[in-house]
Amino acid sequence: ICYTSRKLMDERPGDNNRAQRFTELISAKEKFSLSDIHDIKFDIALSRSGSFAQSMKPLFELDENKYADLKEPIGILKSWNRVCDIHEYAPTLLALCIRTIFDKYHLDDANFVLGFKVSEDEWVSTLRSACDTLRNNFGTVKVQWGNVNRLVRGNKDFPLSSFPDVLSPSYPKKMDGRFAFKAVHGDTYTMFAAFGKNGLEQLSALQPLGNSLNAGSPHYNDQMELFIHRQMRS
Repeated sequence: ICYTSRKLMDERPGDNNRAQRFTELISAKEKFSLSDIHDIKFDIALSRSGSFAQSMKPLFELDENKYADLKEPIGILKSWNRVCDIHEYAPTLLALCIRTIFDKYHLDDANFVLGFKVSEDEWVSTLRSACDTLRNNFGTVKVQWGNVNRLVRGNKDFPLSSFPDVLSPSYPKKMDGRFAFKAVHGDTYTMFAAFGKNGLEQLSALQPLGNSLNAGSPHYNDQMELFIHRQMRS
């Protein structure tokens, strides 16, 4: 692995979650198969290291004995493996908390690098608010991430395993008429090429939505099913 000086790449003062997570995965072994590279590209886990992770650490370390009314959501967060899968409850809680903090303090993408500081009391009030929101809309704090994080285009609407600033990211916007969020930014065109002794041996590609911007085209959203399963087209 050849590492390039940060000065030759950009002027960021540190690594965001994606960079942190990539470093962890690429440092795990010396050789990688094409399948390994595919898994890294579509990784949906948050790192436990770096500025962003440290900023959230007080939330994940809340004492359920001290905040008895939050015992269930605190337990969900503490037992979470940080993978933002559609069946997990924790990403839903975290997303609502992060959205509140980012909106309140006008934070943006830079804070995935710089981090941010929030007191324990504010994390507690933010988590309580997130729980109230979920109970009001779903009757429970145990709401699967795929119920609220959606990939939507035209007549198709799917649950999406992802999160802001993971290696396969999505940046959502609140939907009208329902309590859900649809991805408006994130993954784009992806291609994998495998080379052997005789040159190119395998080629696959994927668009998260489709190749056409024309809503009347059959290719407007015909790759969404592939994308939610991270399956490439040959």
